[in-house]
Amino acid sequence: MTEDHISIRKLAKEANVSPSLIQDLRSGKKDNLTFKSFSNIMEALGYDIVLKKDEENHKHQIKLK
Repeated sequence: MTEDHISIRKLAKEANVSPSLIQDLRSGKKDNLTFKSFSNIMEALGYDIVLKKDEENHKHQIKLK
């Protein structure tokens, strides 16, 4: 993952997923995965996942870590 300066194996280890999953996502062979795997990968890359629900008079935000 050159743009994030992390190897596929290191990312996989930090995200607790297989290196083949990371490679398949990167190459486009796989285009869906569990939310848990997605969340683990994003966390390993330093991202937070934020879900927002915008209702007319109320705004809700959930930050997942």
